[in-house]
Amino acid sequence: MDEERDFKNAAARAESFLEAMQETKGSMISPADDPAAAIRDVITDLIHYAYRRNAGKSPDDTSYVDVTKVFEQAQQQFYAERERQPLSFDPKLQQLHKALSERQQQERDALILQQGREAKTSGNTPALLDAHKKQLDAQEKKFAQERDRYVDDYRNARELADTIDRKEKIDELTRDAAPKLTK
Repeated sequence: MDEERDFKNAAARAESFLEAMQETKGSMISPADDPAAAIRDVITDLIHYAYRRNAGKSPDDTSYVDVTKVFEQAQQQFYAERERQPLSFDPKLQQLHKALSERQQQERDALILQQGREAKTSGNTPALLDAHKKQLDAQEKKFAQERDRYVDDYRNARELADTIDRKEKIDELTRDAAPKLTK
């Protein structure tokens, strides 16, 4: 990939796609009324497109579109973009990212629920909305620092493990190559 994908405007682009779907009768559902159904309609159209492109092609053909694989890659790309981390195909690092993302999402959800309760009991005042925005911004900053720290710790641990493995192999080869003393 020569240029980084502009993922920061992804939500606005998606909203435009969903609105275009409704305007072209690709979906009878307004994205505002039922966003999940509107998204489902867009995905269904993409699957129809892939199905039509794949007609007469073997799955081994380079232009064959493996929809399942594309959706898995899109999900990985989404997680990487969401977490602002480069895509990694190291399974252990992916597992670390996934677990961290899930925990952070739970914390994010808990804060949003807490803020909803506060707004319900105290009223949705501009001061409260500002305080909630600051809490969410602080949480996101903390999450970004945590993600960076986890990746750095993982890479440092991996580097240390590789160094130890190399040293052990060198020691083993040195012992095997050393002349044996006999009496």
